[in-house]
This record gives sequence, C-alpha cells and structure tokens, in this order.
Amino acid sequence: MSSFDQGAEAARENLRKGEAAAQESLSQMERGFTTSLSSVRDFNLKMLELMRANADASFDLAENLITAKSPTDVFEKWQSFAAQQGQTLQKQSQELTALTQTVAQETMQPVTNAANRFARGT
Repeated sequence: MSSFDQGAEAARENLRKGEAAAQESLSQMERGFTTSLSSVRDFNLKMLELMRANADASFDLAENLITAKSPTDVFEKWQSFAAQQGQTLQKQSQELTALTQTVAQETMQPVTNAANRFARGT
C-alpha cells in the first residue's frame, strides 16, 4: 500500500471518528434539552402548587378576618396566619432550593459528561 493510500485511509478513519463524535455530541445535546425541559416543567408545576397553597391560605385568612367577632379575635387570627405562613414560606423555600439544585445538576450533567469524554480523548 502506498503512502498516499495510507494517508487516505487515515483521513477516512479520522473522518469516521469525527462523524461519530459529532453524532454523540448531538445525542447528548438532545438528551440535555429533553432533561432541561422536563425539569423546567416540574419546577413550574411546583411553583403553581406553592402559589395555589399561598392563595388558599390568604383566602382562608380573609374569611377568618371577616368572621372575627372582636378586634382581639382579628389580632389572634392575623397572628396565627403570620406564624403559619412564616413556617410555610420557610418550607417552600427549602423545597424550591432543592428542586433548583436538582434541575441545575440534571441540566449540566450532559455537558459534564461530554467535557469528561473530551478530556479523556474519546
């Protein structure tokens, strides 16, 4: 086999490897986008759930304030609502923080995997 043929064969092999790497990169990007969309959807659903819970609590407060029989009763109902909402908001913040971290990790995982493969040269 001549050196020209060897060079051509090496070029074809490099082209095949490049095509395979490009296809794998496209597949990784597709998986990353799919994961991202799913995670964002889950995050938005959780936000709606939390907003609904907060709106329901506010309506419950309004109802309790309307039915209060004295200024002391109003104050007690308001104080109870404030304490309960403080706890609820703390819990909701923790849930959102955990969900945000999960979304970030899931979204970045394909990029991390691709970078690791690139660093290894595969």
